[in-house]
Amino acid sequence: MSAIVKEQQTNGGIVREEDTKRVLAMLRTALPTLAKVDDQTLITAVAYAKHLGLDPLKKEVHFVPYYDKDQKRTVIQPIVSYTEYIKRAEKSGKLKGWTCKVQKHGNEYTAIVEIKRADWDMPFVWEVPMAEVRRDTPVWKQSPLFMLRKSAIAQAFRMCFPEETAYLPYEEAENWITPTAEDQPSEPDTSEQNEYITEAQRKRFFAIVKKELGYKEDFIKEQLKEHWGIESTAEIPKDKYEEIIEHFRFLSTPIED
Repeated sequence: MSAIVKEQQTNGGIVREEDTKRVLAMLRTALPTLAKVDDQTLITAVAYAKHLGLDPLKKEVHFVPYYDKDQKRTVIQPIVSYTEYIKRAEKSGKLKGWTCKVQKHGNEYTAIVEIKRADWDMPFVWEVPMAEVRRDTPVWKQSPLFMLRKSAIAQAFRMCFPEETAYLPYEEAENWITPTAEDQPSEPDTSEQNEYITEAQRKRFFAIVKKELGYKEDFIKEQLKEHWGIESTAEIPKDKYEEIIEHFRFLSTPIED
């Protein structure tokens, strides 16, 4: 955990109080959602992530704060990106290749993941129907096929590479924890929503979505409006930037009837 380990491996391995405070300040600055989480809870979450070789500052693991009614306090649920499962499989040296496609039968969508391992004769195939994993949350409502693919990929790689992924937290699409009423702020925090992408990020967005993936201007606007309520690429929030790019990448995978 590059940034955190460098901060904590000082003074001969003894973590000084001022070093701990500096690390916590770094995390709360980089991840504003952690602002109200107490120090001990955050330290425990960082130690857990460090044990798994995950760095929250590199977005390898995300800390989702939520209110626990039993403990009567805000605690943290760690989740990982589906790409972390793929990275662990690649590091094993046993991954030969993989695909993820979505098929539609009637009104039902099913994600099908096929993984080839170097030490297996037959490919591993895993199917996930939308009905089994879909949740009634804003992100699932906005991007159901994107979330379906992510959930299927995470499940498939856990099944196919249990040694490498057994101790990883669940992927975002599989996270079943939702904030309770006690955890909701009295007024919505719009500070992050008003932080739009830079001009350089906008140019990169067009380079990927238009030039690399070949989508037309009208289709891009339609997708942004339908899934995120965004009228212009200049209004893409920074915290949704990578998610939106991944959405268009996944759309380039054909859906089979």
